[in-house]
Amino acid sequence: MLAEVLDKCRAFKETGALKSPSLWEGRAFGPGRVNWLVPSMLALHPPLATLDPPSGRVSKLVSLPQKASSSLESVFFPRKRKGMMGTTSKRVWERQSYRLPGPCSREHLLMCLGESKISSTLRWFKRLATLRGSPADFVECDSLGKFVVERSFRTIDFTGQLILLGTGTSVGVPAIGCDCAVCTSSNPKNNRTRSGAILGLPDGNLLFDTSPDLRLQLLREGIGIVHAVVFTHEHADHLHGLDDLRLFPFTLGHAVPLYCSTLVESRIRNVFDYAFDRREPTHAAAAPQLQIHNIDSNPFEVLNTRFQPIPLVHGPNCNVLGFRFGNVAYCTDTNFISDASLELLHGLDTLVLDALRYTAHPTHFSVEQALEVVDRVRPKMTFFTHLSHDLDYESANSLLPENVRLAYDGLRIPLT
Repeated sequence: MLAEVLDKCRAFKETGALKSPSLWEGRAFGPGRVNWLVPSMLALHPPLATLDPPSGRVSKLVSLPQKASSSLESVFFPRKRKGMMGTTSKRVWERQSYRLPGPCSREHLLMCLGESKISSTLRWFKRLATLRGSPADFVECDSLGKFVVERSFRTIDFTGQLILLGTGTSVGVPAIGCDCAVCTSSNPKNNRTRSGAILGLPDGNLLFDTSPDLRLQLLREGIGIVHAVVFTHEHADHLHGLDDLRLFPFTLGHAVPLYCSTLVESRIRNVFDYAFDRREPTHAAAAPQLQIHNIDSNPFEVLNTRFQPIPLVHGPNCNVLGFRFGNVAYCTDTNFISDASLELLHGLDTLVLDALRYTAHPTHFSVEQALEVVDRVRPKMTFFTHLSHDLDYESANSLLPENVRLAYDGLRIPLT
């Protein structure tokens, strides 16, 4: 049956009913920069002018394996525009979010298309897959003539864990051109990318900051999706990987939510101005699709989880937000924590805290200063982060209390 349908598709192609395989245009409208895909002027010969998407629903649905991860990508439905130009009709395919109970395999779609004598639809989906830059793994058509395209993606399940993606200072470790013992160390725990972390929550993955090393960090950990991002502050080593969020709207079906202060928002809009350009994009994913939500020192919810911001001071010219979620807190980039903020850190099971080096620094805690904070709030366990090449993993840990350790890239902390 499948071979017969494919023969029909080839025959349809040879008729030249679809004048050009490259008629797709990318468009973006509205505050969320929702992508619209427009096949401009699908030229149909008169005998084929009545070809429409199927009126009947695909009868057989194929469930995904339980361990496979997939996410709805897009819904497309045809809408005739008024007017005809000779024998040419113009259709618009609109992209919207749509949740369905299960996917249909491509083979079953082919069978449906063949039986309904609408093989042209297959060609449209193939063009869509090419434009999106990834095969359309699953499709479904419903009784309203809607077509749903799903794309599977590979990711790990780390629900209930905080993963430290990066634990290094702004220049990373090893530092460029440095031949010190730590920068040339063979211990992988001395190899530190720029600081960042990600939370595995029941309703999705929440990223802390977009490090310049974000792409490599996510690939290293096997994380294939980010559902939202929270920013601590606006410095480059915590922000300049934001462009790596471009792929996630394909899977999410909407812009990536960002939670940040008004100052961070201003920096994002300046540095990544092209993400807010109102001109039509040249192609899909030409720029990140972002939806910004402002936060301050008041508690807020993301992915159905409550977060308590912790105001921190990062030298004379920068304020930072740490975050407490349950009995875990993440406090990077600080050299002063007020009494009011310290009160919010009592009763912790785990504290992730800035400790740049042994000697004092104008914008970061030294190891000694960080230990003073630990002594005041008394968490059960503390991990120092934002580490420079002054701190060797093994030798520094040998000097620290039993409940205090240097963090390292890939460290997993259970949420409590």
